[in-house]
Amino acid sequence: MSAVRLFVLPAVCITFTTFALTACSGSSPDATCSPNGTELHIAVLESQSHQFTTDCLAAPSGVPFTIRFDNQDISPHGNHNIHIFDGDGSSFVGDIAPHGTSITYEVPAFEAGTYEFQCDAHPAMNGAFIAK
Repeated sequence: MSAVRLFVLPAVCITFTTFALTACSGSSPDATCSPNGTELHIAVLESQSHQFTTDCLAAPSGVPFTIRFDNQDISPHGNHNIHIFDGDGSSFVGDIAPHGTSITYEVPAFEAGTYEFQCDAHPAMNGAFIAK
């Protein structure tokens, strides 16, 4: 029985190591999301208070862009904004869009990378921002 264990364990380790190296290699496709481009649109719908309509935004790196934010949330505490940041601190903080209003943010160019975005009043409203 111990001979079987010695044979099975190396086979499992080899299989796991091969899988782990494949999963961690840089051969996977670039992250993509929608909407993308230089004129982005995101909303909070009246029927989905405290939830963005997308959890991913993308824009070309090195190019300024706009985000049209349509805040249809009509709850008394439905004032939201978009804040894009990385681990080093704030990169863009949009003004608050009071409930039932829209705003277009003029966002400066970002370096290529993956960032996060959120509503500052409701951090659970968040997603990924990709500049590529």
